[in-house]
Formats: sequence, C-alpha cells, structure tokens
Amino acid sequence: NYVLDAEWEWKNDTYTAFKEGVTPPATYPFDTHFSYPFFNNDGTIDNTKTDRWLTSLCVDVVADSKEDDNTWTTEGKTDKGYKIWKYAPENTIPSVNGQINSLSTGVVFKAKMKATSDALNSTDEDTRALANKINNTDKTLGNSYTDDILYAFGGRIFRTWENVRKAAIEAAAPKITWIIDDEKTGAGHWELSEINRTNSLYKAVFGDDGGCGNFKFTYVEKDANGNVITDKDGNPIKHEGVIADTKPTLENTANAAWTAWANDGKKPEGALKEAFKTAVTKAEFTIYQSSYDEELGGWGYYCYYYYWNRHNDNLNNGVMGPMEFAVVRNNVYKLAVTKISRLGHPRISENDPDKPTPGRPDEKEDVYLTVTAQVLPWVVRVNNIEF
Repeated sequence: NYVLDAEWEWKNDTYTAFKEGVTPPATYPFDTHFSYPFFNNDGTIDNTKTDRWLTSLCVDVVADSKEDDNTWTTEGKTDKGYKIWKYAPENTIPSVNGQINSLSTGVVFKAKMKATSDALNSTDEDTRALANKINNTDKTLGNSYTDDILYAFGGRIFRTWENVRKAAIEAAAPKITWIIDDEKTGAGHWELSEINRTNSLYKAVFGDDGGCGNFKFTYVEKDANGNVITDKDGNPIKHEGVIADTKPTLENTANAAWTAWANDGKKPEGALKEAFKTAVTKAEFTIYQSSYDEELGGWGYYCYYYYWNRHNDNLNNGVMGPMEFAVVRNNVYKLAVTKISRLGHPRISENDPDKPTPGRPDEKEDVYLTVTAQVLPWVVRVNNIEF
C-alpha cells in the first residue's frame, strides 16, 4: 500500500514541525507546493475574496452532457449516475500520522443556506424573520458585518446575538416574583427569585454561574391551580417589564465580548472584533456571516463541507491507517455524498469553533458528512471519435 511520494522531504519536515511542537512559520509556502492550496499562506481559510480553488458547479459536473463512467464497476455491477469530474494529481503522505489537512488532497462542497417553506410560513415571528433573512427575501444583504449575523449552537441557529441572549435566558427558566413593599397600597417591585444557570446555552453565553444583567420579562398571572387568569374579554393578564439580575456578570464571556464589540460600533477590524469572535467560538458557537458568491446566486449565507480523499479506507473512523488518505495515480475515486448531519463550516476560519488547521489530522470521530468512496483501478477506455 506504499508508493514513492512526491516532495517527501518537504511534507515530512512540515509534519515533523507540528508533531514536535515546533513553532510553525508565520507564512506557509502552500501556494508554491500545491496548485489549489486549501489554506492561505497564513494558515487561514477564506475563499470569499478570490477563488484559489478549482471550482466546479455540481449541476455542471453531473450534467447529461458529461460522460458516465459505467465501465468502472464494483463487483461486476454497472454503477450508473457517476460522472467524470477531473484528473487529480498524485499526492501521497510520508507516514500514517503525517496525513494532515495541509498536506492531503480534499474536496470542498460549498452550500448556500436556504430556508424551507415551513420556516417561511411559521407562526413563530423569530423563525419567519430568520428564514426570510437566510433567503434574502427583502434583498437587503450586502455587508458581512452590518447584515444580521447568524449563530449556531447545539443544533439550533439564531439570527443576531440579541436572540441568542434572549434564548439563553429563556432556557434558564427564570421565575419572577412580585415583592410587596407597602402592605397598605400594595406597591412593590419584581425580583428574580429563581433561575437555572447550569443550562448549557446559558453557560455558553454568560459563563459558569454568571449573571445575565438586565432583561425583559413577561409575567402571566395564574391561579393556585396553575390556570391562566384572564380579563373580562378573555385575554391573559400579563405584566411586562425589565428586571435586573443582581448576580454580577462575568468578564471574558461570549456575551461580554459581544457587548464590548457592539458598543464600539461592530467594527469589521480591530482588537474588539477579534476578542468577540475568539470568545464566541470558544463557547462553541459557529458564526455565519453573509457573503457574496456570483455562481450560487449572489449575497447569502454559505458554508463548506470538507472531505479528505480516501485511498485505502481502514473502516475505523477516528483511527488513520497506512495510505488511508491519499491520491494515487492509476486509480479512480468515485464519490457520493449520502448524508449531512449538520450545518457546514463557515467560509471564514475565525468564525469556526471546529476549524481545520494545517497540522490537524485528516480523520476525526466527529463525523458530520458521509461520503461513500469507491477506489477502482484505472482501466483501458475505448473512445469512438470521428474526425
């Protein structure tokens, strides 16, 4: 399963630097070693400004005009529906552990988010607003920082940090109690009497046991049996207001970092922006910002799904085997996406809590994209061409 490796020395030196904890250089020479480098030379991923990758539209790759590779079969069966995409230059890796993101050949599936009709017609106002923004219904998208920023956490997606904060407080199930200050007049005030600060979303936003500051509340009156009390017109009796959480807010939390950035005008550059993104992604939020893509319909919210090409699958997810990730000449790699478990990676590295890095191993136990891959020998093809 081993073959001679192109640029073995450079690949081995690159991997060894990561393995031994040597401080990597500020600039990697990726563009001098690869035709379509996955990483920028500073180790980040951002293909929004210029397209540095070999990009093909899926509809073009699988178009009827493209040739089916029906002669490449598995176990004597003819597999219809596969289309020939491109020739991939050979790229093998010096060692098992040297199969890392910066050295391996991969495929990036780019997707544009699109809200379903159910979301667009939802009775929930926040859901409709999110769906309309994702679909750019009002055609207002046009700036990655002034447009609504989306945040994903725990399988949910939120439009704007204000909605994240609101959802975190609701998840903590705060209980509001009316405290009577004057028995004669009935005057009093509302107090936060109980709140569950151990909720995962709450902790991600406000930190472990941190206060949430001032927040709006709605109190619905109920009788001793828990039934909603209504007025003479049958409407629930509600009390709304703003209450202060007396527990101190914590510094260095996602909410504190976002608040500091927002108070400074949400500038697209600077230390506060960097601190905000660092704190939010550290809390396991994925940030999706709007961007422009001419081929996929202009402004919208896009994400990436990464697949590292498998040559010799050991069928053990999370453990890499010899030559598992490689491209070897005289082999045909047939790929089919069969399952997507969650939203993909954001297009900008700093928005990603799980971003690929140059020294990251190709295989992880956390699988979010399932791609079936068949590796078949390159056979003689007979083409009838009339001149």
